Amino acid sequence: MSAAHRRAGSSLATAILDRFTTGLARPTVVEDPDGLLREAGIIARLEEQGFDVLFLKDPIEFRFTYESRFRVPRDRGRDDWPELVVVVENEGAEPPFDLTDGAERVSLRLPEFFPNLSSTVVGELEPLDRATLFLTQDEAGRKRLGDDETRDFVRRSVVRRDPEVATSGLDGPRQHVGHLLDVTGERLPREDGDHRAWRSFARMWADARAAFVGMVDPPSEAREAFRRLEGAVDERFAEWLPKQYGPLASLPSHQPVMLHHVPQQLAQELEERNGRVALLVLDGLALWQWVILRQELRRSLPGLRLDEDAVFAWIPTLTVVSRQALFAGRPPLFFPNSIQSTSREPGHWQRFWQEQGLGQHQIAYRKGVEAPALPETEVLVANPKIRALGLIVNTVDDIVHGMKLGERGMANQVRQWAAGRFLAGLLDKLLAADFDVWLTSDHGNIEARGTGNPREGVVANLRGERVRIFPDESLRTRVADGCDDAVRWPSLGLPEDFVPLLAPGRDAFVAKGKSMVCHGGAALEEVIVPLVRITRPTS
Repeated sequence: MSAAHRRAGSSLATAILDRFTTGLARPTVVEDPDGLLREAGIIARLEEQGFDVLFLKDPIEFRFTYESRFRVPRDRGRDDWPELVVVVENEGAEPPFDLTDGAERVSLRLPEFFPNLSSTVVGELEPLDRATLFLTQDEAGRKRLGDDETRDFVRRSVVRRDPEVATSGLDGPRQHVGHLLDVTGERLPREDGDHRAWRSFARMWADARAAFVGMVDPPSEAREAFRRLEGAVDERFAEWLPKQYGPLASLPSHQPVMLHHVPQQLAQELEERNGRVALLVLDGLALWQWVILRQELRRSLPGLRLDEDAVFAWIPTLTVVSRQALFAGRPPLFFPNSIQSTSREPGHWQRFWQEQGLGQHQIAYRKGVEAPALPETEVLVANPKIRALGLIVNTVDDIVHGMKLGERGMANQVRQWAAGRFLAGLLDKLLAADFDVWLTSDHGNIEARGTGNPREGVVANLRGERVRIFPDESLRTRVADGCDDAVRWPSLGLPEDFVPLLAPGRDAFVAKGKSMVCHGGAALEEVIVPLVRITRPTS
């Protein structure tokens, strides 16, 4: 795709979407070895155009999904089934002939979009850096550049989000973040958007926040643009959430939408592949902090394949609520007796997997997985009998509760921890032991400002910076009447004696004016968390 064939000013996402034609009445098969469709927002935009995207992974799983979702409705005469897009990421793989015969063919490869740059180098970039490079690549000239020349050009034209290499005050970083905020703002879901739109947007917003937080001394115009967009996101999400959150828990779990759906997805993978699965929970990790970890992991473990998605945590976004639901594979309503403690998590994990047919000796759970305890964890990883392994890493949550320097301090601490290679080493060992690894978090976090403590006396069962929990509605009402704008969150999926009062917006129930990083509320960064399948390609 030469400069002459690109639409003037078009983005990489637009150039990719231009390859698709609606109204064909036949499937579209996409060869995408570089994973370009997995850029945040592109799949959501295809779905908005009426396409249903299906990735070709396991042939048996693919055939089952295709038959149930597309072939059977079509054969029964339904004319409202969506246009199918089949994505083939592995070279040499091919969907069934009866599906591909006469199908539209689309090729998405890095050289087609970056014809004069090294595909090896471009493939190493973060998605947002790649999108920026697409807009600036004509400045490299018409001569095809090698690896070193491409790296030099990237350093000149693409802002790096790492503080040690970012250069504040230059036009490049300002333009990059400004463009990123503009694009993200354009994708803010409408009032009637569904959960898929918000999950997709949350990933874009995470990239934008990571880019902004990573700037050294951002200029005033960038600060103002970011805060305006943050306010718009907060307002729109706060309007959407009470109306749409409740039904999410009962959606089918074969494609996880909430955290308690995740174990069922793992069980499906285990059954289909007859292998081993590991659930790695980074307690307290916000989606934008995953962006920082992703950068470090790609440096430490080149060649990783990251299939990224996002899911909804449970509200209130507390470990005792959301992480328990994750390990139980059930809404919190099902464990009222342990709702204020995580002590029964190992039992929840055992129960779930025994119901899937595993024996007790095939199931393992460990929390507090840190560098000093790594040898004990390695024993579990190396045990060939274990097929379902649950691991909890508390480092990020520990950083949250000790953080006094806000989001920028969080970014620096998370980056330093990731650069220490503990996480990379753990993933390396899990993958070497043939585990199918899924990484997620139980909740995120935000930087909040105190508006004062509620006058609740001893009536609250649980006191968090962003939430108070009461045993009944009358006690909550007594306290809420004295708290301006506090959110009386309904007990959706919660025990009846677990009644939350949430701090609004980015406020906290702490001393007035005090700034702190915390969680427990219903801000987007607390509620939508990463879900990443991590593999190492075999070919």
